[in-house]
Amino acid sequence: MSSPLLDIGYNRNILLEMLAKARSLLKDEKIVYLDVGSGDCTTTQFVADVLRPKRTISVDINEEMLKRCRERGFEAVRADLNTEALPLEEQSVDLVTAFEVVEHLCDKDNMLEEVYRVLKQGGLLILSTPNLVGLANRLLLLAGRTPFYYDVSPKRPLSKYGYGHVNLYTLELLKRHILSHGFEPIGVRGLLTPLYARYILIKSVTLFMAKIKPSLAPILLVLARKIRRR
Repeated sequence: MSSPLLDIGYNRNILLEMLAKARSLLKDEKIVYLDVGSGDCTTTQFVADVLRPKRTISVDINEEMLKRCRERGFEAVRADLNTEALPLEEQSVDLVTAFEVVEHLCDKDNMLEEVYRVLKQGGLLILSTPNLVGLANRLLLLAGRTPFYYDVSPKRPLSKYGYGHVNLYTLELLKRHILSHGFEPIGVRGLLTPLYARYILIKSVTLFMAKIKPSLAPILLVLARKIRRR
């Protein structure tokens, strides 16, 4: 299957750069990698191919998706990120990724608390999520329209572009939220979305903005390090 994150060459290159930075920061050569909300593990596979971890674990709520992950050779466990603990020991993971996950969760704190618990001290989190105030969304809001990728219910998507999202972050709010859970943001990049590909002008402008000002990009990509909570 394709992946919205990987279907655009620019996004793949940015993710490769961030993975290279993550690899340089991780002390253990034989890393343990966890992907939460992994879906069918298309993006998990991409990360694993780059980093070559000694152990790759995928977590999702959908058993059919987990079956596909197992077929790729990964450990796969079921968990509801809204309400359940991750079935892993404390400080047992070096790297966690959460690609296009938090916007689907009613209880984002549960996921972040669990990610903090299972990460080793100094471990890394790579997280991506749609940007509420990307440039195109700002224009839509000015026109009184619902922003791209915004919705209010995971069960009853009401927006044309909602996809069951509960709510979205701004870059400032995302940084503040993960910092409150003990994660220090150390890298931020802006990504593109296939949704804009049909609009030539929007695609060109958002590519420019993603490069120079991530806070205006349609997708936010953040690299954060686990620190000791105050």
